[in-house]
Amino acid sequence: MLQIGPWHVHLEERAPEADTVINTMCEYYNVSRDEPYRSRSGQLSEPGNVAIFLTRKLRHDSQNKIGFRFQMKKYSYVSSVIERMKKQMLTDQN
Repeated sequence: MLQIGPWHVHLEERAPEADTVINTMCEYYNVSRDEPYRSRSGQLSEPGNVAIFLTRKLRHDSQNKIGFRFQMKKYSYVSSVIERMKKQMLTDQN
């Protein structure tokens, strides 16, 4: 919950649904709906990484919840994806 002056805003209520984030990533990358869930050499595809990152940042879902949604065995993988995406964004800025 975010307090802005006398108002209390529940961010979760304004965030896009996780399926909306995933569908948008699939549409943007022009991939099938199951692509974000595919793992190659233990790592998800870029659409999957972006969807995980945005789900965490926009929805503030727990790592456990995101890991479950993306069929990950350990929620710590979610943390790794998020950190990798942060580093990539910093690199891409330069």
